[in-house]
Amino acid sequence: MRKLSLFLFLAVLSVSCSKDKDAEPATVLSDADLKLHFDETHQYTLTKGTETVSATNFKWTSSDTVVGKVDQSGKFTGRRIGQTTIKAVSTDGKVTTESRVTIDPYSTLCTEPVVDFKATQAAVKAKEKRALQAEDTASIAYKGENAKLRGVAYAFSKNSLVNSFLVLTETQEVFDEAATFLFERYEYLGEEDYIYFFTNNKVIVAYMEEQTLGLVAIYAPYPAGGLRTTASFMENAKAIFKKDFKQVRNESRKIKLNYKGL
Repeated sequence: MRKLSLFLFLAVLSVSCSKDKDAEPATVLSDADLKLHFDETHQYTLTKGTETVSATNFKWTSSDTVVGKVDQSGKFTGRRIGQTTIKAVSTDGKVTTESRVTIDPYSTLCTEPVVDFKATQAAVKAKEKRALQAEDTASIAYKGENAKLRGVAYAFSKNSLVNSFLVLTETQEVFDEAATFLFERYEYLGEEDYIYFFTNNKVIVAYMEEQTLGLVAIYAPYPAGGLRTTASFMENAKAIFKKDFKQVRNESRKIKLNYKGL
């Protein structure tokens, strides 16, 4: 009886080891947890055991194409700060492998202003955590949280928010950092008359040296109907600001467009 039990045990062990030996290795995507910046790229590879698997045998997708895109060769291109999941699915649908990508910021210049346009003064004050400096029926001003920011301000019309402002320290270092800050958070639309325009399709930001405010990023509502619905979208963007703000033509404050794709 003992011999029979030992025989059965050895038989089961033999089958188990045989299955483990013959088990097919999993297809694995390189860099399951990846950190990049918005202007960087990364080439993914697929491996199955010790062998490299062709990327063209898989369909590649990004869960958030605003944060970053991936082409069908497995090359990822960063776009904006945030997180996205890259997924590679085999053409037969049997194999799926993923990578989480975090686009980290170069600059943490400051907390962006409240941009709930049409919000009341009370609603803006409830969200703003900086130290209050002054307020009246048409505006609220707050102290900047660091030496790079002279202040944050909000303009209202009939108790409805119409513009938000980052009022920046006027040095070349801050000018350059603030440009990076905007590039990695927004889509760059272009420049006209020393005003640099950015958007996320919810707000539009004009970055400029303004005659009264100095170096400033001005936030306004995205135009109804969208900027890209006409060929002259830059004229539409400029029209949002030119009525109330006057730019300073300062050659030393020209942004160096050394980012990829710009």
